[in-house]
Amino acid sequence: VKKQKMTMVMVMMVCLTAANVARGQPKPGCSGSCGNLTNIPYPFGTSLECSFDETFVISCNDTTYQNGGHHKQAYFPSSFIPITNISLRDHELRVSGPIARDCYYADNEEYDRHAEVVMQTNSKFPVSSKRNVLVAIGCEAIGAIESPINYDALLNNANLSSSSVGRMRAGCLSLCSRVEEVKNGTCSGAGCCQISIADGVIDYSLMAENLFNHSDFNPCDYSFVVEVGAYRFSSLDLVDLQKRESFPVVLDWAVGNYQSCEQVNDSSSTACQSRHSECYNSTNGPGYRCKCLEGFQGNPYLVDGCQDINECEIRNLCVSQATCHNNVGGVECHCPKGHIGDGLTSGRGCILKDDKYLRFAIPMGFCLCLLAGLIGGLWIYWGLKRRRFMKLKEKFFRQNGGLLLQQQLSDHKGSIEMIKIFTAEELKRAVEL
Repeated sequence: VKKQKMTMVMVMMVCLTAANVARGQPKPGCSGSCGNLTNIPYPFGTSLECSFDETFVISCNDTTYQNGGHHKQAYFPSSFIPITNISLRDHELRVSGPIARDCYYADNEEYDRHAEVVMQTNSKFPVSSKRNVLVAIGCEAIGAIESPINYDALLNNANLSSSSVGRMRAGCLSLCSRVEEVKNGTCSGAGCCQISIADGVIDYSLMAENLFNHSDFNPCDYSFVVEVGAYRFSSLDLVDLQKRESFPVVLDWAVGNYQSCEQVNDSSSTACQSRHSECYNSTNGPGYRCKCLEGFQGNPYLVDGCQDINECEIRNLCVSQATCHNNVGGVECHCPKGHIGDGLTSGRGCILKDDKYLRFAIPMGFCLCLLAGLIGGLWIYWGLKRRRFMKLKEKFFRQNGGLLLQQQLSDHKGSIEMIKIFTAEELKRAVEL
């Protein structure tokens, strides 16, 4: 029992260590948390000395609530957008995005209008086009988004210029006249509509507007960007969404001023500091990204950030008969004595040495049996065919006076040598002559 407990403790320690490495590390000597944001991996940091550059500095300030309570909150320095999560593996930031709203009294007088709100990030943190959607809620409601887009950055063009920056505008229209027309859980145009987000969206503006300023069962219209799967529409939201202040939004991030890894490799400096790391291109906006090589995990932006994974303890790569040996960046599976193979579950595994002959003998024996059966079948077929031919020959002999000829030949034994039998071909030639 004691041995089992020790084994369980070791496994838990390995799992916890792996989890901490996978989360990423801050720069040595720097704080890795701020309030509820418990993981601030480098290149991010709470000061310029702890960050890759000023773009990745996170402000950690005390936030006071109306009830008098307060706690530390992570923000972007240039704005007051709360940061709730940083993913080093996926190169994503999760932040709290604003809501644009347009509300009216019963007499159609405007009473709560934040119909246009602005979300300020920076060019290194574009809105993820794959992880977010634009949603508009209301009846006769228009939801729209507008943002500058750097087209050269999207095309990984190093020759950036002000003329490369354009503006993107998109939106959707939600229509309904009765609450019965609205279906919970769907956002296809009745009470709720949504559209995808384009690549390269950075600092964006949201707009919410009602076409007729009505106020019966739907006093407010809303527009917001939200993480896919984080919001499920309900007919109650036509009234009760006034209490909601924000929605989660996912931003992509990348490092450096280079637009591709090819440019990084040609330079003498790179953000990929670990010798067990590699660069890969950003697919949304400028910059590049770093990741640990296969068989390593951790923070590729730190010198010793990528640590070898003990795959013998984390993943089952060897078959049960093999002994697992962890190597730097990989694993070796050794088969027991008397066995051959690579020992891998995804490879040949381990088999007895004698079994290698069986592996060839069994299919070879099957092929020989099949060949013998085929030859025997052909022999029987030709034998039966020859027997049938002989029976037909005897039948035709009897039908065409063969017995009479045989009797006459026996009666004239002395004249047998005078008889000559002609073939059908010889008779045909004789007739033609």
